[in-house]
Amino acid sequence: MEASRGAHGLTRVEMSCDGDSEEIATTFESENGTRVVKFCRTRMFANAVEGLREARENIAESEEMSDEVRQRVLDQIDAQIDNWESRNE
Repeated sequence: MEASRGAHGLTRVEMSCDGDSEEIATTFESENGTRVVKFCRTRMFANAVEGLREARENIAESEEMSDEVRQRVLDQIDAQIDNWESRNE
């Protein structure tokens, strides 16, 4: 958790999910006037994995690279997806 004083006063950043929201980041003002920004790691990784899956699909269909290069890239993307999904469990 970090706190800093910006133009609007004190701001605190938290790495936690706001159960009332589906957003990756939410902002609210606490009772004492501190602005709180929450980043949901679970949603961040889920969003990143979704983006990698879309990129993987496009690369798998691409004819702009050799089969060997495409397979190496796909293997690396698959490994990263596995890595991020394991962090999210």
